[in-house]
Amino acid sequence: MEESFTAKVDVYPNPVTDRAVVKFDRAVNNVKSIAVYSVDGQKVADISTDIAGNSLDQISIDCTEFVAGTYVLNLVANDTMQTIPFVVAK
Repeated sequence: MEESFTAKVDVYPNPVTDRAVVKFDRAVNNVKSIAVYSVDGQKVADISTDIAGNSLDQISIDCTEFVAGTYVLNLVANDTMQTIPFVVAK
């Protein structure tokens, strides 16, 4: 049985202006996907293409093309999903 995903995840700064840092309180293993969605459910970024399967302790997300508003980071690791809301301010 795989270890469940229980790491605390923070997005900072929040609100974000140009670049968000996603920091995990401990390394996260077996990452399957990381994506950012707008509040209306549209996927605006897929970060997982370069990091799937790796162990992470932090990632950076370029938010310069995002319009101002609320977004949700969706992280799937060890077959468990976490969603973390954050705000982009321009």
